[in-house]
Amino acid sequence: MRGVKIGGIPIRGYSPYTLFMRKLLVRLKLNKVQLMLLEFIKMFKQYIEVLNQENSPPNTIHVRLKRCKVICEQCNTKMYIHGFDRQRKVLIDKSCWIVYRPLRYICPKCKKTKTINPPFVKSRARIAENCKTQIINELRLKVSINEVARTYGISSTTVTRLMRIYTNTPNWDKLVDNPKLGIDEHSFRGYDMVISVRELTTQTQLGFIYPDRKETLKEFLRNLPIKDKIKEVSVDLKSSYINSVIEELPKAKIVLDHFHVIQDSNRELLKAIDVESFVSKSKLPRKIFYKGIEHLKEKEREKLKKVLREHPYIVPYYVLKEIIRKVYKANSREEAERILEVGINYGRKIDDKDLNRWVDKLVKYKEYILNYFESRTTNAQLEGNNLIVKLLKRISFGFRNPYNYIQRLSIAFSV
Repeated sequence: MRGVKIGGIPIRGYSPYTLFMRKLLVRLKLNKVQLMLLEFIKMFKQYIEVLNQENSPPNTIHVRLKRCKVICEQCNTKMYIHGFDRQRKVLIDKSCWIVYRPLRYICPKCKKTKTINPPFVKSRARIAENCKTQIINELRLKVSINEVARTYGISSTTVTRLMRIYTNTPNWDKLVDNPKLGIDEHSFRGYDMVISVRELTTQTQLGFIYPDRKETLKEFLRNLPIKDKIKEVSVDLKSSYINSVIEELPKAKIVLDHFHVIQDSNRELLKAIDVESFVSKSKLPRKIFYKGIEHLKEKEREKLKKVLREHPYIVPYYVLKEIIRKVYKANSREEAERILEVGINYGRKIDDKDLNRWVDKLVKYKEYILNYFESRTTNAQLEGNNLIVKLLKRISFGFRNPYNYIQRLSIAFSV
């Protein structure tokens, strides 16, 4: 076999199968892309056969459907070949196409006709079923729609259309017996929000809800197959979320996410700083108020004492903020309740309408704040997902259609 070549291709050292494929490559005048298509077509050799590819484009292969036995569905009679339908070009892989003419059969009894396509192509489809799955899997890799369209040689509109018909149904059987839900929101565009719902124990994304309305969230919770098994629901301080859970999931305990509670405390302190800055006509530092008192350096501690001494209006807000931070460092629910009561009583003694309004909010949500200490449920997973959300928005240069946006997120977070 030394020195033997077929079409300029040396054959020494190749297996019999590889040698056969190389002979076929030369006989049918195929290139490497077409040879890859042959590997796919070989799985369906009982339905199609390959034609001579002498005049075919480099990424296209011509095939012919084999005749088969077809029974009329209406009269249960054997149908006969009636001719060919018009030529069709179907995408089966990345920028790889097959060209064929569907077979047409006719029933001699009822004259009903039927068109036969390859088993991997639906009627009138331009993309094979396996290729549609590949395109959806490509979108899971955190790439843009335009990039996927260029890879497969199709338009971005076609990729968007495939994306819109995708349905993500969680495997409800794999969820634990006492699931915990996390409900959070993120921005679609500006103040137009999208609600994200996730099962926290198994880290399963259950869905994205648009628009950000109480009724849409209630409808979603109402249709959950596991609604009667849900043990806890972690939410932020948004009253519409809390009321929706109370109405639709009465057996579930509501847990206020500690990150949002502390964030709300910082927000209340910031409002007090803005009021004091406006009244005193002085610019007050903010960084030292955001940091925990135990994390302040010596110079920052001195600076904080000086600011509080010169602006006593901020003192009760800062003290209450630090008390709330201390609540979440407690080792038990009872200890946290005692610390929270100290903060509420301290706030009641101060004759300040804004501070009393903040204290009223703490009293209203006291039970939900303390529920955190039963299993320490948080929305950390949902907050971490915002990084992926921002990445998808950035590589896609934003979204105009909110439903395309929701579908894009559903694919990216599907397992």
